[in-house]
This record gives sequence, structure tokens and C-alpha cells, in this order.
Amino acid sequence: MQHRANAPADTIHEYYKRNILIPLLDHLISKLESRFSDQAAKSVQPMNVLPIVLRTKGCTKLAEVMQIYIDDLPSLMTINAGIHAWEVLWKTKEECGLPESAAQTLKQTDKMLFPNIHTLLRILCTLQSHRANVRGPSVD
Repeated sequence: MQHRANAPADTIHEYYKRNILIPLLDHLISKLESRFSDQAAKSVQPMNVLPIVLRTKGCTKLAEVMQIYIDDLPSLMTINAGIHAWEVLWKTKEECGLPESAAQTLKQTDKMLFPNIHTLLRILCTLQSHRANVRGPSVD
């Protein structure tokens, strides 16, 4: 009994509210804040490299992503040209033929032609696999 929450209360309703409900809500709020923090939002920025997202948001978001991961990019001299070529490549293809995931896009990306995009896709695939491992296997 010494390790349990045992805040004094006058009624049973008040006891459960103080010892179970309020700590539970505090825990849920802290988990939601950490899940949707600014850092978590930045971690999904590489999704802007995907052709489906690129068609809707354009290359301005992709340029922002490049700046976030600038220390990881192999070819800083070709960032702007690479972004433009990447946008032209996917805007000219039919929408039904676009890759639907980061892994599919990575398989279709030439590492020599798009070194920075290839690196961003590898980062995105790594982030996605890390999230899947953190959450654990899905139960259907």
C-alpha cells in the first residue's frame, strides 16, 4: 500500500477522481504533447519528397526539407537543380503510375542522378521503419 497513490478524499467518487482519473489524464496529455511536438512534426518533413505529395504541395516544401537535412546531403552544389529535375520528372508522369510509398520511390530513384533525393528517401524509409518498431506489430 505504500507505493500506491492514496490522496485523501471524502467520497469514493472523489477518491477515484484524484487517484486514477487525474493521473491518467496527465499521462495521456503528456503522451499526446510528445507525439505531436514540433520535433515530431519535423521528422515527417521528408514525406514531401514523395511524388504524390510533390504534385500537391510543389517543390517549395521540398526545398524546406533539404534545408532541415542539409548536413546529411551528399551534393550541396546540386540542391536546386536536383529539386527542379525531380519535380519535372514526376509532373510529366501519369498519376496512376506514381509510386505510393517511400520504399517504392527509393527503388525508382537513380542515386547518381538524384543523390540528395535518394538520401532523403533513405532517411524517410529509416524513420518509417523506426516508427513501426516503436509501435510494435499491428494486431488485426
